[in-house]
Amino acid sequence: MSKMSRRSSRKFTAAFKAQVALEAVKENQTMAELAMRFDLSTLQIGIWKKQLAENASGVFEGAATTTTSTWGGASILDLLHECKTMNQDTSGR
Repeated sequence: MSKMSRRSSRKFTAAFKAQVALEAVKENQTMAELAMRFDLSTLQIGIWKKQLAENASGVFEGAATTTTSTWGGASILDLLHECKTMNQDTSGR
């Protein structure tokens, strides 16, 4: 019988999760590169990135929310995408 190695559950600080999520939002590296850099799965990084986007408005409200946050009717993810698109448009002048 072969033993399957299984990584024990690791605990991550909120600061570490935020650092990883912010790096993912920047999109300077692919998810695969970030996964290798931080020794995480791409799925985990995607979850933290989504949580950051959903709770980002809490920074300005004084408390993070647990549901999808909206600003002016648009989700935070939509706003992040719009900002990325605007940055690409202005950098290609």
